[in-house]
Amino acid sequence: MKWRLLVIVSVLLNAVLVAAYLTNRRPEVSGTTEVVVRTNTLRKADQARTIRPLTVEISTNAFHWGEVESPDYREYIANLRAINCPEETIRDIVIADVNKLFASRIAGLYPSPKDFKFWRVENRAAREEDRGREQKRRELEREKRALIKELLGIDYENEMARLSGRPDEDDWRFGFLTAEKQELLRTLQTKYREMERALMAEGGFRNPENRAKMTALRAQREAELAQALGAQDYQEYQLRNSPTARNMRDSLASFEPTEDEFRQIFDIRKQFEDQFGFIRDGGDQAMREQRQAAQAKVDEQLRALLGEERYHDYALAQDDRFREIYDFTERNNLPRSTADALLEIRKTVEQTGQEIRNNPALSPEEQRLAMLKVREETLATVKGTLGDSADAYLNDRDNRWLTRMVPPENGNNNNAAQRGVGPRGFEGRGGGFGPGGYNRPERRGRP
Repeated sequence: MKWRLLVIVSVLLNAVLVAAYLTNRRPEVSGTTEVVVRTNTLRKADQARTIRPLTVEISTNAFHWGEVESPDYREYIANLRAINCPEETIRDIVIADVNKLFASRIAGLYPSPKDFKFWRVENRAAREEDRGREQKRRELEREKRALIKELLGIDYENEMARLSGRPDEDDWRFGFLTAEKQELLRTLQTKYREMERALMAEGGFRNPENRAKMTALRAQREAELAQALGAQDYQEYQLRNSPTARNMRDSLASFEPTEDEFRQIFDIRKQFEDQFGFIRDGGDQAMREQRQAAQAKVDEQLRALLGEERYHDYALAQDDRFREIYDFTERNNLPRSTADALLEIRKTVEQTGQEIRNNPALSPEEQRLAMLKVREETLATVKGTLGDSADAYLNDRDNRWLTRMVPPENGNNNNAAQRGVGPRGFEGRGGGFGPGGYNRPERRGRP
């Protein structure tokens, strides 16, 4: 009978619990509410232990993106910040939206694939059309960059570099400047870049009038930059960004200047290139003579600055022939002494070849046979010097002078001989800093 009693008691207790639940049940919560669970104090061994009230946040509102989105970018950003959206996420959202907006406008500048006119030739009208289209594209890119700057206070190019993980070249070139000066610098660069493009469209450096205009324009730009940045910052800017500095970094690999040497050489070369940079091989006879005299003065200054030993290394670094050889030995992990030896071999062959070509007692066929003999002897010397690397050197695109040194069988190389110019590799090249005038043309593009 006891089990029946237990069943009755259990049913009664469940009924009490259900009644208590129904009595204390509250209406459904709308919005955010606070539920507090209170408990009595429990006592054990005369020690009080209190269970603290528990607060539970229950959100029943559904979020809709339409409540945040707005056709006005400023309001859109304010709404995102109001819901505590992280600033980095706001930047990502806004930049993606702005890119999409401008992408459609830029795409509208170009013809669709179905409109491609395969018969159109690259005449003056076509080139002007392309230049006009690119001009409009650059204007849209500037407008986009300005909008991003206004909305988010960041530089678009820098942000894209950060997001892609690539190094920010602006930091390398301009990072020493304050943010205000960096912005001023970019404004001036854009202004003068457009002016230079307009001059190039008018004929570039092909006539003296345009060269004079470009020289004056660059002088005006430099003066404005110097005033905007201040003397010290302007000097640091030039060391990082000027064509002179870029040429030096490109051409002085074997010389390996110290910081002090680089700065001192830069001061001498910058003054020369500012005046004669546009007339390496052009200009009238008087201008060429003026340039040669100025070049000689530069060489004297550099020799006095560096001393004979370092000046010799500097002059070698300006020689195209040695630079090609040095680049090869660097790529193939060969010692510097190998580069020096190869240059001496090449100089000897060039001198011998010139003597053969200038010998009036030799017929063209006899000259060719003599050069064949010189080449065979030189090949053996090169192979002995380079060992396993000889084939790679002889087949290297920049070092094929030896395989081209023999005149053709019909003797049609006389015109070159009469001009005092032999096969490729024997030519004296105008311009440069150091004996022989072997200066690599200015490299265009990023520093």
